Amino acid sequence: MAKDNEKSKPSRSNRSGKKASSDNQPNGPKLNCILRAKDPKPNDETIKAKFTESDGTEVSEQIRGWKTGDVEANLVALMNRMVSLGEMYDMWGDAQKAKKLCQTMSRALEGQVRDDWQQLVNNRSDWNATQQKGKFLTMLQKLGQQTFGPKAFKQQQKVLEDGKIKIPEASNRNGTYRLIQINRMLPFLSIHAKSYDVEDLNKIIVKSLSPKAMGKYV
Repeated sequence: MAKDNEKSKPSRSNRSGKKASSDNQPNGPKLNCILRAKDPKPNDETIKAKFTESDGTEVSEQIRGWKTGDVEANLVALMNRMVSLGEMYDMWGDAQKAKKLCQTMSRALEGQVRDDWQQLVNNRSDWNATQQKGKFLTMLQKLGQQTFGPKAFKQQQKVLEDGKIKIPEASNRNGTYRLIQINRMLPFLSIHAKSYDVEDLNKIIVKSLSPKAMGKYV
């Protein structure tokens, strides 16, 4: 079960929902999307939370925080990290553990986004229900839509389907893996967001190849 621990000293936050920086591809067009070819620089501020392994051993995990106005892709990464922690430490079968994971998420947030998340937590009344993972994911999706806006998922889809997140010619394997990563994180962007199936993802990968790679592999 996650336990509260120390949080590093916070920095000043703001309520802007704009991206603090861009990782657009060099010499390429600006991409109107959140998840791009490269992960943005991770946030420096972190919290520590304690979890319990299956044999009863207590371990500490470091979690990177996010505040309103930071690079939006880092919030998606935080959401993904929290779900991974829930999986790793088997927190979905126990209502108290699931609620503690929500509290740990709150500690990792700062600014308006933390208020929004806390409101989602307060609005939940079904903590003893089953399907704790699904309910946690729904809360994350609601937070994503509130933070990124209602068009974020559609904009991300357009960029992907137009093949604008290019796979570097010198690193086809890494570029392809990045698209697979992005696909896994798509559901965090909004309430109705979802990942592509294998067939549609393959079409996106092919369209994202460089002309030389496309001539070689397609």
